[in-house]
Amino acid sequence: MLRRVCLAGSVAWAAIIPFAAFVASRPQGPSFGYAFALGAYVIGHVICHQIPARSFQMWGAVLPVCARCTGIYVGAAVVSAAVWARPRAPVDVPLDKVFHHDPASRARRLLAAALAPTAITLIYEWTTGITPANWVRALAGLPLGATVAWLIATLNPSIRVISYPTVRATTVERSQSGGLVLLCLASWVVPGAGHLWLGRRQKGLVFLVALPLMFAIGLALQGRLFPFQLSDLLVCLEAIADVGIGLPYFIASALSLGAGDVRAVTYEYGNAFLVVAGLLNLLVVIDAYDIARGRK
Repeated sequence: MLRRVCLAGSVAWAAIIPFAAFVASRPQGPSFGYAFALGAYVIGHVICHQIPARSFQMWGAVLPVCARCTGIYVGAAVVSAAVWARPRAPVDVPLDKVFHHDPASRARRLLAAALAPTAITLIYEWTTGITPANWVRALAGLPLGATVAWLIATLNPSIRVISYPTVRATTVERSQSGGLVLLCLASWVVPGAGHLWLGRRQKGLVFLVALPLMFAIGLALQGRLFPFQLSDLLVCLEAIADVGIGLPYFIASALSLGAGDVRAVTYEYGNAFLVVAGLLNLLVVIDAYDIARGRK
């Protein structure tokens, strides 16, 4: 019961965060609305530093929590919603069978991997004195929230996993809804991680080496990491393709790499390497998903 409350609470809190900002931005709103917003900001003050410069703004109001916390809560809410959205047909699959090894040991490894992006941003900030952009900190927090929510859902005996048609024993046990979300997220953040997770070591190692190397070559060729400009569709699409490479993109952004030099002869070649690396990684995520569902 407590675990169900935690999962439902994560979804509710993720919805409260922007709603509180919306209520606080209204010049003339009902008193109970302001009381609700005040409560959200008080809770946010307890769990977060609430520094405006490190927080997102919506409707002209600062969110109750910082960008990193927002990413963590959104990640947890997405996985929690995915778990609740799936039909919960009872299937007796012990946790040790899902993990194959010691559940506590696997949980610790998953948490360590999920914490890595956030740790990188913190180490970079502490060593350079430069604060990464809010969206970088938010996206770095997504895996952490998603992992915690998935572990809570998996450890809950009242929320059963779904048994898909048996194709490969090594993949069926990982194909519960929350696990698929975490698998795809891990596959995107670290190229090849999804295939390594599913036991496809040869493919996983190839992707782990080749895709970040292609991305690094693009940076070395003076390629540009394009910003998200909704006013220019092509630039926005190129930015989405760049983000497709996952963690290497955020590391490069945090290190102020990828500014690009249009005067360089290799500028367009660099852009091609960066874009193709991101798009290939998105295809790798889809491939990992298909393997987990037993389609390959």
